[in-house]
Amino acid sequence: MLLFNGETDNGGVYQFFFNRPEFSFAVLESFRELQLESLAGDYAACLDELMNTTDSYNNRKRTFNDEGNSWEQRWEAFREGYGEMKSAAKIEAYFYDDGFKMALYKTTVEYIDKNISLFVKQ
Repeated sequence: MLLFNGETDNGGVYQFFFNRPEFSFAVLESFRELQLESLAGDYAACLDELMNTTDSYNNRKRTFNDEGNSWEQRWEAFREGYGEMKSAAKIEAYFYDDGFKMALYKTTVEYIDKNISLFVKQ
């Protein structure tokens, strides 16, 4: 979840998916575990969009990671993906709000406090 927060703060939900796709489903599980159902639902919509555009996503990743391409070509391949991630606008409309962030971090800290044995050896 921390990776999601950092990537989303820096470049949005799409940037998270582009840079850290291996954590895509773990983030959804985290939101559900924290009982952040609204956020989980909005995120699931983004994840559905990603799954429905895997061919173009893979092409963009391939183009971006090809060091034989110019930086402009690579950057454009990355940027094109924002157009396919329409659902992200819903999360991003509230994700950057300080009040939302405080509630998100408070929920996370409370969860860790209640379940400390999951995070440290005793």
